Amino acid sequence: MSKRYLAVTQLELNLRFGERGTPARHSLRAFLLDPSDGWSLRQFDLHYPGSNDGADTGEFVVSAVGDLDGDGHSEFVYAVTIERGNCHILAYRHDGTTWRALPVTKGLSSVDLVRSIALGDLDGDGADEIVVGTRPSGAVLVLDAGPTGYIATTIDREQYGIGTTNTREVLVADVDSDGALEILVATARASAENWQATPGSIFLYRRSPDGWDRILIDDHGGRTHTRMVAVADVKNDGVNRILSSAVGVVQPGSTLIDPEPELRMYTLTGSRAVCQPIGTLENMIKSRSFAAGDIDGHGRIAFVVGTRALGSAGFETTYLFVYRFNHNTQAWERETLDTSGPLGFHCVTIADIDGDGRSEIIASDDGRGQIKLYKRRGNGWEREIIYATNGMIFCSAIHLIELATVRG
Repeated sequence: MSKRYLAVTQLELNLRFGERGTPARHSLRAFLLDPSDGWSLRQFDLHYPGSNDGADTGEFVVSAVGDLDGDGHSEFVYAVTIERGNCHILAYRHDGTTWRALPVTKGLSSVDLVRSIALGDLDGDGADEIVVGTRPSGAVLVLDAGPTGYIATTIDREQYGIGTTNTREVLVADVDSDGALEILVATARASAENWQATPGSIFLYRRSPDGWDRILIDDHGGRTHTRMVAVADVKNDGVNRILSSAVGVVQPGSTLIDPEPELRMYTLTGSRAVCQPIGTLENMIKSRSFAAGDIDGHGRIAFVVGTRALGSAGFETTYLFVYRFNHNTQAWERETLDTSGPLGFHCVTIADIDGDGRSEIIASDDGRGQIKLYKRRGNGWEREIIYATNGMIFCSAIHLIELATVRG
């Protein structure tokens, strides 16, 4: 027997400013939602184990799920930034009775903020390593458990300069379908203002005898960047592809978005990536989230995309889209699942919540402070609000975790 939970990581946004003009801390939250108990909530404490410093408020928090000790059971791993330069990573493990917090590391050299996190068994020892993307110099770190604690290895940094690089996304996946995991990174110059042109790149890191080889996937011609990456077999042909969305660029002194954000996929052959467009997100400024999975129950992968808008007149509505590849027409078809205000849908996950063998869509509606569940009903969708709070949120992760009711 097993039980399923949704694990949510988010900021409850505080948009006020301190007396000295510095942004006030946000409320940092990590909690479980129990679908078998009316979506009841269990809160996790994000302070570092053994420390007296609180972590109820801070600058940022991200999370991932994986198997840190190779025992076949999953842990939650949280990277918490309290304030600039004050970062820590902790994990939560279920011992069969309750959740217990475990220290991973406190403080990372030359890191002001941990922006992204991913887990995967990169060295084949059966236990997952932790990969983080950071600011202010874009360092990509791999943390591996050693005899006396975690050892951090920097595999890249300063892609857009010292103190001016933001690694917004890291992902661990078998990108080229060869059975080995790679690291995929979206990084950019850390000076984006008013959605104007900001260069950035997607890089793939592949393990080699000398360490890690870096492969450029796309640099967007230096005009823009991406903030999200995913890997999935979205054409249902047995080939994994990299998915991304180039951020739109607002032309100075206007509301003209040129270029508009474009969904793209890349097929990797050796060290060469071939780009193909999926579609343009008209009147949006970017995609905020991706998820891929079988949401229709026929064994074919669909691609769910959440968007964000500028918020100015005529650019206030955002969308939650579903993209499906039609093999007969060799074209992408788009369905609108939901709409919202300018902040849009920051986090999207596809998972079988109730264990009936059919996946649901879970998405955060950040401007409304909600998390929603979408279930397929015939040719339509049933929508349910499973969590709501007063005010805006920034949801950084939603994970499904399944626990055995009895753990040996």
